Amino acid sequence: MKRLVAILVALIMILGIVPTAFAVTEGGSGEPGETIAVQSGTKTIKNTGAIEFFFTPEVDGILTVTLSGNPGYKIWVYQVADDGTVGLAKDGTEEATYEYELFGGVDYRVYIIGYYDWTEVTSTITYDAYFTAKELERPLVDIEKSEVVLEPGANVVDLLENTIVSLYEFIPAEPGIYTITVDDGVTMATYGFSAWNLIANAENGVIVHTATDAEQTILIGLTAEAASVTVTIEKTGEYIPPVQNEYTNYEPGCPVDSDFQEPENLVSIDINKEQNVVLGDDGFYHLGTVDGPVVYVNLNNEQFALAVLYDAGAPITMRGIYVDENGESHYYDFMDMIAGNYYEYSKENDYHPLNKDLMIFLKAYGQSQGWYNANTSGFAAIQGGEFLAESAWLACCYTADENPKTGDMGVIGAVIAMTISAISGTALIVKKKEF
Repeated sequence: MKRLVAILVALIMILGIVPTAFAVTEGGSGEPGETIAVQSGTKTIKNTGAIEFFFTPEVDGILTVTLSGNPGYKIWVYQVADDGTVGLAKDGTEEATYEYELFGGVDYRVYIIGYYDWTEVTSTITYDAYFTAKELERPLVDIEKSEVVLEPGANVVDLLENTIVSLYEFIPAEPGIYTITVDDGVTMATYGFSAWNLIANAENGVIVHTATDAEQTILIGLTAEAASVTVTIEKTGEYIPPVQNEYTNYEPGCPVDSDFQEPENLVSIDINKEQNVVLGDDGFYHLGTVDGPVVYVNLNNEQFALAVLYDAGAPITMRGIYVDENGESHYYDFMDMIAGNYYEYSKENDYHPLNKDLMIFLKAYGQSQGWYNANTSGFAAIQGGEFLAESAWLACCYTADENPKTGDMGVIGAVIAMTISAISGTALIVKKKEF
């Protein structure tokens, strides 16, 4: 405590704020109702000066400070450890009495300044501070961490006083499945790196925790009416890492139609209803039947493409999971296909007939980006409109025939276009097209 005071004195002198009264006073024997004098006097100070003293009561009680000042004063009482104010700061001119609840064993700082408009006005302040021992109901702390570290086996721990949730560390020595149990009547939860990172709540006093790494600290929170509880931790199984599916480079099987002549009067496909697309002998998908109109994919979209800046040096992957007609999942990376087959093409053409490669890409990559899921941010890629889930992958697709829904739904196409541009590191110039 003396060292702390010396540091504070030095700091005040450096700042040019010289208190007219400075002392450390400790409380008396602690009998309820006992009153001891803390400090009193009359001082004349400028607003750059202060009356300051420190007080460490041995027991709980009330600090009473009677103040009067001309032309004015302001008083604060702080907890020294965390600079926390005990109650609100008070100010006035007339004689008044202020009371502060203080807890035994805690260092407090009383700080009084004069008139505080930062001029050279002086204030004459009379003050009298005394402390009366009194039993106080200490406020409960919501959650606090103990220094006790739990070990495998039975741990008998004392819960922290005046704390609703007492936290204890457990650091598993190796990965595995750990079963944690507590006594009846104890509420338990596990947390990650902090008390805000809840992992699980106990069911019937049991939590089964999976430690994926050694030395992976978890926090165990306990609440009970009892002063101490028993926490038992047992390793009950081995951790088996999940199988990591490897993404393979998608090998395109369809040639790019560089001689394709873009049709006029393209209209978007209505994705609010069920649509059937059929692969024709020409290698392209047709709407409705094999003889229906050809379906086209919009690779560019001016409004969206020009609104986003890309760092061409950033690594890009275009991964997705394609589920085929047999229900089998295929993990593909489409980056090479899009960059190699469609980048040069997209600089000269806005649209390409929908082939099998583009169909797989739209379904797999679009699903991975949340384009067709209204609960994800990627949903905005199709303008947040209503759609039938089964038809959503056609959101950037068009036909040259009349269709119930018209207008530009090529925002997903814009994402494709921007990704192509980013992969190549070349600015994408999109042609304006009127419909």
